[in-house]
Amino acid sequence: MKTRTPRVPIAVQVGVVAVLFAASLIALAITIVSVLRREGRRSSVEQVLILAGEDLATRGAETLVSDPPSPFMSIAELEDLHRRLAAGADRELGRYDGVEGRPSPPSPTPSPSSGWGDARPTRRRGSMT
Repeated sequence: MKTRTPRVPIAVQVGVVAVLFAASLIALAITIVSVLRREGRRSSVEQVLILAGEDLATRGAETLVSDPPSPFMSIAELEDLHRRLAAGADRELGRYDGVEGRPSPPSPTPSPSSGWGDARPTRRRGSMT
């Protein structure tokens, strides 16, 4: 006994393919728009982070020049230096909306390649990035 397979009319098949193609174009357009919005935010945030980083470096350098860390500092002195660096970072970065950062704890023997702190954008609640 031969079973009969149902036939789908060609017009329905073409319609389904057209709907799927349109849906893929919409998904592609949404992706392109979200990437362009993210790049726009990134370029505007980059300038703010550069300024915040420069201010953070200036404030940290002033503190470190006045009381440079040395291998002979006690733990309490290093913690005090770190507290002063953190307070300066909070003051400097508080001027920039959406930027937070903390100075790296000073080591007894800092190297020129180690940074004294960082500035990064904060993540806002409900944001997708």
